Amino acid sequence: MLQAALPNGAYMQVKGKRFSLTRYPQLTDILTSENSILMYPGEEAMSLEELPPVGKNQPPYNIIIIDGTWQQAKSMFHNCHQLHSLKQVRLTGKYTSEYVIRTQPTEDALSTVETAAIALATLEQNWSIYDILVQPLQLLCQYQMNHGAVPHQSKEYMIVSGLYKKPLGKRTYKKLRKCGAKQGDTLSEFMDSLVNGYENHEEENDDSVHSTHDSSPADQSREDAQEENDHFCQLDEESEVSQFDYTPSDGKLMSYDEIR
Repeated sequence: MLQAALPNGAYMQVKGKRFSLTRYPQLTDILTSENSILMYPGEEAMSLEELPPVGKNQPPYNIIIIDGTWQQAKSMFHNCHQLHSLKQVRLTGKYTSEYVIRTQPTEDALSTVETAAIALATLEQNWSIYDILVQPLQLLCQYQMNHGAVPHQSKEYMIVSGLYKKPLGKRTYKKLRKCGAKQGDTLSEFMDSLVNGYENHEEENDDSVHSTHDSSPADQSREDAQEENDHFCQLDEESEVSQFDYTPSDGKLMSYDEIR
């Protein structure tokens, strides 16, 4: 969606896992620029709103986004040492995903296109950019729901609301916390109490917890295959958005005007 919606030259996509400068020399200037930022919620990350917006004294940023699951993103960050020297930037957690047909791990988890849209809109101080970039995602979700898909709640919401039917073990708890499920003392205490309950009844619940979370060889194969599709995305700060096309699941190409 980003590639289709952003102007030519404002977007670069590099596929891989380690992104060495020997193999990808086109990344040298980007990864060594003082105006490059990495959207990654590390311990040293600063809030997006703390960055000076693009203007008279601030040139456009190079926004780098690691595209993949949280585990894949951590792996790519760890394996690409050139990323470690970049300024890390995180979102504040006040946003809600428009990707409603997918189960998100937490209430504030966002897709890659939403992260890029928020970053561009915030740094350029122009929220029409967000509306334009996220509209294809909204249309995609609406199209799917018109053909049988249903909105999904986040795993965090289902746990707190008592709708999550699977046993909640330490592994699920840790994943949620690492993904950002810490929006208040009530949620933290609730999740802690669930995990403590499993610790107090370890023998009784051990089989069910481990059988739920142990990965089978088939699951591992699917995860490895998914890693081959990991993307490393970089886009320049631009506010203009070009025309795009959308291909629904039936394969019939539809223009934006036809969808609207």
